[in-house]
Amino acid sequence: MRLLISILLVLNLGNIQAQDFIHKIVGCAIPRAEHLFINAVGKEIFENHFNIDKTIVEVYDDKTETLCRYELDSFKTINLQATQFWLVYSLKEESFVLTELYFPFNLNCTTPWNLNDTKEIVKPYLKVLQNKVKVDLEGAIKIAKEEGLKSISEWDIDFEKRKLIWTIKDKETNKNEWKVIKINANRSRDYNYYLEIPID
Repeated sequence: MRLLISILLVLNLGNIQAQDFIHKIVGCAIPRAEHLFINAVGKEIFENHFNIDKTIVEVYDDKTETLCRYELDSFKTINLQATQFWLVYSLKEESFVLTELYFPFNLNCTTPWNLNDTKEIVKPYLKVLQNKVKVDLEGAIKIAKEEGLKSISEWDIDFEKRKLIWTIKDKETNKNEWKVIKINANRSRDYNYYLEIPID
């Protein structure tokens, strides 16, 4: 019985040390991510539009031989070793969340993102946050609804053939397909509509 208690105490101590380690690494990662974002978008835009929402920890499960992802609070309840993690930032324009950015970090507090990568990733969103588009997200959603999309649940903005394009999606009820509309962010009358069927 004493041996069993000793083993449990050792396992518990190992898990606590793993949790403390992750917390220290996350504490190291946050200022590094903020530094890169501020250099990419400017301090004012970062402070007004970027919010850290959660931390996702990736672990390797020996039993299933798979990589699994857990939010940091859930990770505290399991006894698996972390392999890497993401700081998840939401980019907000007024009351809308433009996107969620998963900022990757290794367990030695390094990230594969450099300043040029970061600038490239945030570039389409920065155009919106700097009011350099004629059609903002609210306007794009309005156009989509006028074109028959009702339950809009996904959107994004990116460059396509040098044009800044909104992609707005509406999941068809009881069907494995999406209604999709692509809208030119600089020409409100320039858009096209199609159905998307995921291939899984």
